[in-house]
Amino acid sequence: MRGAATKPATLAVQPVHEEHAIAAKQVADSSFDWKILSGAVDGANLGWTGSETVSVTEKGPAGEKRCAETCKTKVDANGNPCGGWVFNTDAHCYQKYRVPGKWQEGYTAPTKKLGERSCKGCSTAQDGEECCSAGILLPALGTHNSYHKTISPYTHGVMSALGLKSLADSLTYTHKPIAEQCADGLTTFEIDVYADPVGGRYSNASRPKSPLVGKLTLKDLGMGPAVPLETLPADYHGKMSQPGFKVFHIQDIDIQSHCLTLADCINELMNAKRIATTHVLLEVKTSTPQLPPLPHGLKVTPALEMTNALWAALEAEVQEAASASPPIKFLLDNPDKSMEYLQYVATKAGKTPVLVPNIAKMAEDQVGSTDGVYIKCNDATKSNCAFGLSAKQLVEKGYLVRSRTDSYPKWEPAKAKATLDSGAQIVHTDYPDKLKALITGMYDDDDDDDDGDDGDDVD
Repeated sequence: MRGAATKPATLAVQPVHEEHAIAAKQVADSSFDWKILSGAVDGANLGWTGSETVSVTEKGPAGEKRCAETCKTKVDANGNPCGGWVFNTDAHCYQKYRVPGKWQEGYTAPTKKLGERSCKGCSTAQDGEECCSAGILLPALGTHNSYHKTISPYTHGVMSALGLKSLADSLTYTHKPIAEQCADGLTTFEIDVYADPVGGRYSNASRPKSPLVGKLTLKDLGMGPAVPLETLPADYHGKMSQPGFKVFHIQDIDIQSHCLTLADCINELMNAKRIATTHVLLEVKTSTPQLPPLPHGLKVTPALEMTNALWAALEAEVQEAASASPPIKFLLDNPDKSMEYLQYVATKAGKTPVLVPNIAKMAEDQVGSTDGVYIKCNDATKSNCAFGLSAKQLVEKGYLVRSRTDSYPKWEPAKAKATLDSGAQIVHTDYPDKLKALITGMYDDDDDDDDGDDGDDVD
């Protein structure tokens, strides 16, 4: 245990013991990320799993990390993979193997409530000394609009002049590239997609009159010098000219993205180091924003409605990732679109869905099973997320629940705590660093005076 040198500490990990949750402890921020990825918990013990080996590394944090890395590649003499490890302060590293029929029995779970302390027996190597754990059972953590980059100051100014300042303020955030988010320990993401089966729908090559994607400057709008509203990446129009689903927030308005196509976003995930199932919330966008009259007769590019052919195309784009190891599960954001998708699935040979539908608007007696479905509940503090049940009640009934802790530009620590306490297995945020700091107990919950006023909750 950090800061308690009088007692040796045991560190145990059991990667992905529960499908949608990882265990973590209150640790310094510098070591948080790799331990979250591994599921490290002070004071937990795997016990006897039917097969184990031991090696000696080095004392201290470097030895802990090496112990975790060793487990990722080892198998025992019978081909059973290493499923967890125990590191003792004397630098002994125990590899625990997933022996069928033994593994579940061998794992001693850490505490399951946020901030709840408990003491657990350490390994026999510590002569029965008691060690305390501040274990936390966490959901899969990730970002809202994971691909997003901020709008430019020029775009913000034009939107403000059109009476859209509140909306503009809500678009001034930038997340890290998805691969970096994976490296930081995040395991779930949100991506907005627009159908573009021919290619070029959102490129200025075909839409020269669109407000922002076209080569517009402030001068064109009578608002200043000949400065482009948005500086686009060099490959923007090349990417946008290709057939396939495109990734951005609002067509022609909020278009900056770390990965311009769904294929690019998926490639980032496939190439990242992942040790657990990754959940990606896909919001299929089919609406066109209603804006005040724009100068020079400019029109926002209308989004395409989904058809059976487009649903099939979307399945084709995600199929390889959905079958990867560990898999990437794609969850449909919108319950109405989920109903449309299920109608398409009913027309398929085999009728097997590739995407996971959001059943929040279905009647519970229509669902049949909690497998292969989920419920989106943006506000886990509500008493009715679906079926007249709260998020906590839905989780207790076996449903997979996704929730959200905040909405930029407002960080809400009280709501974040309530969301974590709800038991929702997937949690998204616009403030991943603050959420991690809140979880580790290092963030001052009251220090949020400079986080801005409430903004439009735009998905």
